[in-house]
Amino acid sequence: MMTEHLRKVVGQLATLPESEQDAYAEQIEADLQKRARIAAQLADPRETDLGHLLDQADREIAAGQVYDLDELLREP
Repeated sequence: MMTEHLRKVVGQLATLPESEQDAYAEQIEADLQKRARIAAQLADPRETDLGHLLDQADREIAAGQVYDLDELLREP
């Protein structure tokens, strides 16, 4: 089942060249996969356990996988 709004948007996409349709399809698919991963993480009690999340953050900081946002946004 598809909403009228979604049907309208899909109809508009159908008028685009195939390469553009594929680009939109990849974006939509990536978004759906991301949402599924987030839903799975939220359903996993380990992912909502603050102690576990803090430990994970500490590991990422120690591994150099975390960057200071202020430094990233600072103008040269």
